[in-house]
Amino acid sequence: MVQATGSPITVGQAVVRNFLRWVDAMPFFTYGFGMASCLATRRFQRLGDLAAGTVVIYERAGELPVLAAPPPIVPRPLPVGLTADETRALVRFRERAGLWPAARREEIADQATALSGACGAAGVSRLMAMAHWVQEKKQTAGDGRSHGEQPNNP
Repeated sequence: MVQATGSPITVGQAVVRNFLRWVDAMPFFTYGFGMASCLATRRFQRLGDLAAGTVVIYERAGELPVLAAPPPIVPRPLPVGLTADETRALVRFRERAGLWPAARREEIADQATALSGACGAAGVSRLMAMAHWVQEKKQTAGDGRSHGEQPNNP
């Protein structure tokens, strides 16, 4: 929130703006005044903003950088049975790993050392390989083939 000129707001402007929030929400009109003033102004200002000379601004967040996730070399079967939720969490870890720096991937993978049997980068690699195995198994089950079986081409 800034002044209409782009400068930071003063304490007085903040008090006026927040005091008039009560007027925007009059019990019988349920934000009717606030909505009407927003629709009537070019900058979608509510009554408090108009009286205080302020404008709410929104910064657009840039696109998240996609970092390369370390690809598994060989799919690795799960050492134990997992619940459906645990399996989904493992697959989501692999899908989202490219959004995190290596240190964050390792921090998250360290929470699953009981499954992977390793910490740090080795744990990340093992979890990625297990998630790859789960996804590959799911794909082949959808094709009606068993793991490793090639499709029949007539």
